[in-house]
Amino acid sequence: MEESPFSFLSNLTALSLLEKFQNETQQSSEFLTEFIGAIDWTQPWLVGLMAFHGTCALLIILARRHAFSVLLPLFAVLFILCAPASYINEWAAENYKLFATEQYFDSSGMFISLVYSLPMMINAILILVFMLLEITSMVVTVKRAELRHRQRKTAASQTADSSTDQPKESKKKR
Repeated sequence: MEESPFSFLSNLTALSLLEKFQNETQQSSEFLTEFIGAIDWTQPWLVGLMAFHGTCALLIILARRHAFSVLLPLFAVLFILCAPASYINEWAAENYKLFATEQYFDSSGMFISLVYSLPMMINAILILVFMLLEITSMVVTVKRAELRHRQRKTAASQTADSSTDQPKESKKKR
């Protein structure tokens, strides 16, 4: 009899799975807290990077009504800037003494992913949300205009039918 790839789950109860998840979540949050605490956030290059991400987020929020003229190009720019993150990480690992006091750039790219790529991806998701809201609004506007056009067309045809019927009735009465 062939064993299922998920047969190991039969030995685990829902409670033990929940406990395992809670332990891993707690460990992850502890790691993230330690990671954030170990970084000197007052370094000028980190302050500048965070200011860049904050400025992008503010620009996205302020330009939310201009989805296609402002947000779409910004969306493309964010992805273009995010693409070379591994190369930036390699360069920064070799040359960190030029701009940083400590070596933060690991071979796996965890640091650059958290402080450089992740905020840009969050901003890109924010752009997508605003673009979807704008597209939804456009669809609603077009459908309303279509319904008004149909109502006018129906009203005009009913008026035209009633006006052509009246002269025939008035001729019959004479």
